Amino acid sequence: MSRKVSHRRKPKAIPKQERLRDVNLFPKKERELFEKVPQHFLGISDQQLGRLFENAWALIEIHEGAEAVRGFRLLCHLHPYVSDFWYGLAHALKESGNYEEALDAFIMAETMEPTRFEYYQEAIGSALEAGQKTIARRIFQRLLAHKRSIDNIDEYKAEIKHLDEATS
Repeated sequence: MSRKVSHRRKPKAIPKQERLRDVNLFPKKERELFEKVPQHFLGISDQQLGRLFENAWALIEIHEGAEAVRGFRLLCHLHPYVSDFWYGLAHALKESGNYEEALDAFIMAETMEPTRFEYYQEAIGSALEAGQKTIARRIFQRLLAHKRSIDNIDEYKAEIKHLDEATS
């Protein structure tokens, strides 16, 4: 007596995109995050934080990269959910010649606010400077995926073409 063996296939699971390089995710409960930051626990006002930000940018402009890195690191610790702080940190790190750490900070800024073209552009530039062409291409693919949500994307056609050529 022979038995028939049924071979049922399991349905394929949708692959999770858990890595930062695959998808930009920022928690939906942003409001809660903004209320529970060290800035508030330490009693630092938004105006004081704004002055720290301006001073850190001024340090970049006078080519004091190391001091600017310290200033932006402080800002990122005081309020880690402000993409401009990460963007500033990335610029300061880039000014100091630390392209790999700059890349990480640019990606952090991009993750928090995936609608800003300059975040992608700078991240790709840092990846290429660091010799990470594969990562640069992944960032470019994320840029294309978020193309519709980027304000005035039509103004960046020439830059997008240049980034595509640089990452190919």
